Amino acid sequence: MLRGMTNHEPGGRSPRPQHRIHPVPDAPVVAVRGMSQVTALVPHLLGYRPDHSLVVLATTPEPGSRRGVTWGAVAMTMRVDLPPEPELVNLAHSLADPVRRGLGERADGALAHAVVYDLPETGGEPSPDYLAGLRAALHLLCDQVGLTLHDVILVRDGGRQHRPVLLATEEVRPAWAPVPGAADVPAVADLVLQGRSPLGSREEVAARVRRRDERASAATSLAVDILSLAPGRLDDGVALAGLGAWVVHGEPEPGARERAWIAVLLHDKTVRDAVLARWIPDLFDLTEVLPPGEAADLARHVPPWPAGERTAPVERLLTLAGQVPLDLAAPLLTIAGFCSWAQGEGTVAVEACAHALEVDPDYRMAQLLDRGLATGLRPPALGGAGASRGADRRGVA
Repeated sequence: MLRGMTNHEPGGRSPRPQHRIHPVPDAPVVAVRGMSQVTALVPHLLGYRPDHSLVVLATTPEPGSRRGVTWGAVAMTMRVDLPPEPELVNLAHSLADPVRRGLGERADGALAHAVVYDLPETGGEPSPDYLAGLRAALHLLCDQVGLTLHDVILVRDGGRQHRPVLLATEEVRPAWAPVPGAADVPAVADLVLQGRSPLGSREEVAARVRRRDERASAATSLAVDILSLAPGRLDDGVALAGLGAWVVHGEPEPGARERAWIAVLLHDKTVRDAVLARWIPDLFDLTEVLPPGEAADLARHVPPWPAGERTAPVERLLTLAGQVPLDLAAPLLTIAGFCSWAQGEGTVAVEACAHALEVDPDYRMAQLLDRGLATGLRPPALGGAGASRGADRRGVA
């Protein structure tokens, strides 16, 4: 059986007494018709209503496409803050590598669709100089990566109005029109029914990730102090079963002693990697993280990620992270970040990873996730059937 309070990650547990690219990988399968509906969909993919942002989607055309009418599947979505006008010249170079990584082998024949939020204005209309510089940067990006710039859509007024300036590669100048409401776009309505309504801003996502229950945290801290007097009382199986039952099934909610055991146990980097392997088997192979007997024990205590669940288990992980002392929260936040990344919740992944690094700047698994997110690395499948093979990953940090 696993033994807690050993093999701690360097830089892990603390002593007790920019300009960012946000990949949005593996969006849920939905069908939309036209870029007008895409503008309604984007906030639901991001999880919040973007502002002063560039969102680039790449699609791979499917059979039946013809000029002006393209059937395709979204291969990559990425958001970046709109830079100041003098920095537009560098935009293509900063995005090229993340877009290549996000597309992988699917770049051939792919189309790029840009949705631009809150473009700088002159006299109440989009600045022509800024728009010209942005379009030049987008064309350069597409040339570097091998994409065709298919559409450029402007969005303003808090996401309520939109206007295309490039549609199916053709220059257009229609009037501003309302962005369709969720009830008018079946795919968006379906996402709302699944509980995927966007928050008002990225700041709200960050606040949700960072929420704290200080009363529960104080109780957990006392339980950690009591455990430190008799570390042998930590029962790995009880801690793992409590973690698995809460995250996967939503019950029972761990009490203070269980939270303390979970928080301490996850500071063993091998246990942390084993939990990640259980929930994201394409990230690690559980039998490469643990010997066969211990792997079987962990699999008995920690159920696999629930099929079809996207947000609720991560919400429970974040709730648990807010109920333990802040200096012990980095492993839980990092696991939440990896699971969010694997299920296409890129914004939550970025914020959870950032919060883990605020708690512990030296936490190496969070650093690894941060590099992957910043470079547009495609995630493994959440709850996937297989696992990547390679060198021994025991205790990877």
